[in-house]
Amino acid sequence: MGSSREALPKNVVEGLYGLGSCPGVDLPTFLDSVLEIGLMETGADAGGAIFVTDRTGKQLFWSFKALLGTPRRPRQELVREWSGHALAPAIRRLGHEFIPVVSLASGDSKGYTLFEESRFAAWVPIIQRESEVGWLQLETRAPEAFSQRSLPVLAELARHAGRLVRRLLVRDHGAAHGHDVHMVGRSPRLLALERQLELLAADPRSPVLLCGERGSGKELAAYAVHYFSPRCDGPFIAINSAAFTPELIPDALFGHTRGAFSGADDVRGGIFHEAEGGSLFFDEIGDMPLHVQASLLRALDRGEIRPVGADRPRRVDVRILAATNRDLHAMMEEGTFRRDLFDRLDVFRVTVPPLRDRPEDLRLLADFFLRRACAENGRSGWMHDRNACVSCSRSAGRVCADSGFHEALAEYEFPGNVRELRNVVFRLAAVVREELRPGHVHDLCAGRALRDEATPDPGDEAEPLRLEAAVRSHIHRVLEMAEGNKSQAARLLGLPLSTLYNKLKRLDMV
Repeated sequence: MGSSREALPKNVVEGLYGLGSCPGVDLPTFLDSVLEIGLMETGADAGGAIFVTDRTGKQLFWSFKALLGTPRRPRQELVREWSGHALAPAIRRLGHEFIPVVSLASGDSKGYTLFEESRFAAWVPIIQRESEVGWLQLETRAPEAFSQRSLPVLAELARHAGRLVRRLLVRDHGAAHGHDVHMVGRSPRLLALERQLELLAADPRSPVLLCGERGSGKELAAYAVHYFSPRCDGPFIAINSAAFTPELIPDALFGHTRGAFSGADDVRGGIFHEAEGGSLFFDEIGDMPLHVQASLLRALDRGEIRPVGADRPRRVDVRILAATNRDLHAMMEEGTFRRDLFDRLDVFRVTVPPLRDRPEDLRLLADFFLRRACAENGRSGWMHDRNACVSCSRSAGRVCADSGFHEALAEYEFPGNVRELRNVVFRLAAVVREELRPGHVHDLCAGRALRDEATPDPGDEAEPLRLEAAVRSHIHRVLEMAEGNKSQAARLLGLPLSTLYNKLKRLDMV
């Protein structure tokens, strides 16, 4: 018997991750496709995808499909029966590698089957976390469907489907709370990161320090820690560590009492109070001023804060998550980052890999961003007559770009990582009204004006608009490289700072 990792055909696995990465695909649609794969790959007669509960105990989804078979009872009744069935707790205890195959007589009084004709059933757990329970159930009249070949197939299907279901749950949880959270990719580095985030999320109090280059996805990783932790029902608050002024720091972080200072007519809770019971994420903590760093020490060390004007400190229940793209050890040597703060933050350290270390993810990410861009900027209307964007926004398998588009993207290093890839794809989708080709990528990454090869030249009147778009795009990219520092951007562009400011104003970029 071969390894379970080789059981599913490669194109099936790629299609599964492509579908799970589609912005418009919801959990029911995804599980419905997983069920179809299970039926096709095993030859089973019928089955169901059953997702019994989410973390609040609410039933989420069910799906039944039959190539041969008659439902034993109306579907709604079957779902009610299964959602309260004694088998659900047993499914929680099953490992992904253990798939029970049970022989059942037709009309079994225990009612474990979905279809009247079924004699054999396989239960395949795809997710099992606390109250979240979901599985596939495949049934057949002949035992050959659950052979030594098909069981590894089901085990691998469960492993991939479970990972993608968890991502969809994180995405939907984030959307419900105002956060745009999408984990996309299937590279070994990304999968290892996901496993690490889930493991350390189990400790709901210890700080987590997320290290990685700009644009690599540190805030997304922080939200995953929040979701997989017992704090997921509490708030997730992300703040810019460099956005504090000395006068407002204590008030912003810890709040104030009534009458604490002139104008303090009401009590204010502060950011720590807002994050009570949840997670507080300090983005780019290496940019935090020293006096703010000192303010965090007591909160991290003792879980206490003192609002401005308060007589005594009060305890807070907040988990601190922090991210940095800087070398904090070098900063400590320079005296620009407090060693005692680092010691308190560096309980769990996670490194988020840059895009160049996960090249297998580039195509999935590019397709994900392209679908979003096409759906958001009306490109589907431009491409409607050219067999493009309807499939781009709704399908996992096709995008409105030719076969060399992704190879051209892979030639570029993307120093801004996933964020820069997103910006490149969004700019291409906004400007180019034809099928995207390698030449468009080369032009944009080289700072040249984008050419719409399939569209006739609109004439000289459109030329200034083209030039303006190219200049805007180039300045935008240089600003990203300079991390928003206009002085550094001016040096990179070879312009006086005043000239850059004038260009930004003229192009409405300030």
